[in-house]
Amino acid sequence: MQDAFYLRLEERFRGSEQQIAERLRQYLPLLESLEAECLEQQVQASALDLGCGRGEWLSLLSQRQWQVAGIDLNASMVERCQQQGFDVFKQDALACLKALPDQSLNLISGFHIAEHIAFDELLEIICQAHRVLLPAGVLLLETPNPENLAVGAHTFYMDPSHRHPLPPQLLQFAAQEQGFAQVDVRRLNGAARPQNAMAFGDHIEWFLETNLDYVVLAQKQGQTPATETLVTAALDNIGEANPHHIEFYGLAREYVQQTHQRIEKVDRDYQRVAQEQQNQINTLLQQTQYLQEVASQSEVHIKQLQETVGQIQNSGFMRLVGAVNRVKRFNVYRKHHGFKATGQLAYKKVGNGLARRVMARPKLQKNALSCTRKSPKMSAWLHSFLALETPVSEPVFDTPRAGEIWRDLNEP
Repeated sequence: MQDAFYLRLEERFRGSEQQIAERLRQYLPLLESLEAECLEQQVQASALDLGCGRGEWLSLLSQRQWQVAGIDLNASMVERCQQQGFDVFKQDALACLKALPDQSLNLISGFHIAEHIAFDELLEIICQAHRVLLPAGVLLLETPNPENLAVGAHTFYMDPSHRHPLPPQLLQFAAQEQGFAQVDVRRLNGAARPQNAMAFGDHIEWFLETNLDYVVLAQKQGQTPATETLVTAALDNIGEANPHHIEFYGLAREYVQQTHQRIEKVDRDYQRVAQEQQNQINTLLQQTQYLQEVASQSEVHIKQLQETVGQIQNSGFMRLVGAVNRVKRFNVYRKHHGFKATGQLAYKKVGNGLARRVMARPKLQKNALSCTRKSPKMSAWLHSFLALETPVSEPVFDTPRAGEIWRDLNEP
């Protein structure tokens, strides 16, 4: 692979120098512990960076006054680091370690080199690092984390020089087998943990984008028990100890349980509301049935009243009442028009009524006309009831009440 192509590949997919430099600051607690130990022994902290790349780690150590050197097989990377003034040369990692004396360095680091090396060679590098490190010295190996599904199935293969993913437990076991006294794994880099436990979509995104890398921190046995706790003191401030999928599965179970509880609550509320509505419907049906029964009873009662009214109207009593009412109306008419006009009206009403009844019956009509044939005037009067009656024009009255009385008396 062309060295210049690989340099551009890292810049495109691994991140900018500023981004990588920011990520490396999470190792400051480890550097501070090692620096404190060197200060106590009055020696300058020394380090070797295997596969130093663009030099972000070298820059951080140099700023903290470390005596640091780096190696890389990519000529473009080496040239870039040398241009920044770093002590970097092109060499194989295993060959470089074999050339170093025993117990000569405080820190040996390798960022994203383990996945590029054959596993047998990687075991030899770990073994040589154990030999070269001072007592209580630390080997730092950072590599892509295959526990992250997106890394193990996809992004790991964006670098064509990668061989195969290395499970954290495997690299930890390899360091333990090569004699390191304390070997810890910390998962790091990637998305931050969502705050809302019920935002399950955010947790799925976090599950796929967190703990993209892990680091193995292997400490060589120290000369005193105190020096063997240098890594332990810094661990709490570097990444996370447990695989993130364990927490995610717990959150998923809790989310499913809460979802089921919400569904059950909604179902209970629905059943309660449905029962209340059914009770209201039943009540309305009962009220409707009662009103129908009342309406039916009312119809029967109305029919009975109508029959009673009909019987009363057809009875002699009602005819008597009618006669009394007519007498009352005559009396009222008398008060307004006097006795003479009232007598004339009574004579007219009685005569007209009698003539109308006589002329309505053929036999009586014949007899009446026979009796009045010698009186042309009387005969003409009787014949007038046989013709169509023309409406009588209403006179002008002094009061509305007088008009009402006149209309009552002149009804057919």
